[in-house]
Amino acid sequence: MQNPGRNTFVGYKHSDTKRNAYELASASRVRMPTIILVNPFLDANVGSVARAMLNFGVSELRIVDPICNIHSDAAKALSAGAYQIIENAKIFATVEDSISDLKRVMATSVRPRDMTQIVYTPAAAAKEALSADAIASNSSFVGILFGRETNGLNNHEMSLADSIIHIPTFSSFSSLNLAQAVNVVSYELWKKRLEIDGGEKDTVKALSPPEVWLHPRDGERIAKREEVDNYLRRLESSLLNRDFQADENRRRLLFRYLRNIYQRVSPYCAHLVFLLLVVQEYIFLFDIHLLPPVNKLTSSPALILFLILTISFMKSSEDKFKTGRLDPNPNSFLCTLSCRCC
Repeated sequence: MQNPGRNTFVGYKHSDTKRNAYELASASRVRMPTIILVNPFLDANVGSVARAMLNFGVSELRIVDPICNIHSDAAKALSAGAYQIIENAKIFATVEDSISDLKRVMATSVRPRDMTQIVYTPAAAAKEALSADAIASNSSFVGILFGRETNGLNNHEMSLADSIIHIPTFSSFSSLNLAQAVNVVSYELWKKRLEIDGGEKDTVKALSPPEVWLHPRDGERIAKREEVDNYLRRLESSLLNRDFQADENRRRLLFRYLRNIYQRVSPYCAHLVFLLLVVQEYIFLFDIHLLPPVNKLTSSPALILFLILTISFMKSSEDKFKTGRLDPNPNSFLCTLSCRCC
């Protein structure tokens, strides 16, 4: 998990519009491979391919002798805003024509062929197609062939490629839909592109994400150490004032456990404000003797009552958030903590 504020990935943001997505993808300094469809016969698949491509910043589409109307309403609907890819697609009569200007060609296949060729997984193919050497030498003009929906590429078309991309699947049901195959390969290309380019520096400013990250709500941030310490001091002081754990060694151990819990989860400012409210509610009940003393919460009836009231007060606190009676704004956090809580 990575903390916001560093020069690292801090989460995705929803774009306000799809406008200019095609232009931005086309203008990238890193030239993404060209997707080449051979004899597609379902217009819906062509539309879905266009969407999958633009999802991952791949903008150039070539189609060899399509057997369907690639400009149909179904294709446009399933492109879901990526129709410009289809509008700008280049049509060729043969596979040879479609790859004549490319410097490298990869072909996708799920079936073993009677020929000797290098076989890549999608991730390895992306690494090869967008290698640093290829980009530096301006040889990253790569095309990736995708075959027909029914039987893929034939052996002659496979022989035109420099290497093969094989998507590992369940051997008893290995055939992928055309758009699904393009989606898998495009995703791996996008991951590699983020790695070498740092994302769209002029637009989304995204860095390559870690495997796990904490995504904050808008306007929230992880509490600073001084804010967590302030909260814990308030909590510990309140417990001490109510004779929590008379044994000093055990009390120190429990306070250490308490600190470890809060520091491990990296609480947000609003979380601490919420917890502070719950603590204030409990302290009030202790003081008016509706709850047993803190040092006697070990009996079963007291624990049951404690748990019931916990649920009740958490619901009450949540309602206060919704009605605005408790301000979760991070800017008001220190002010809130400075209020009297016991």
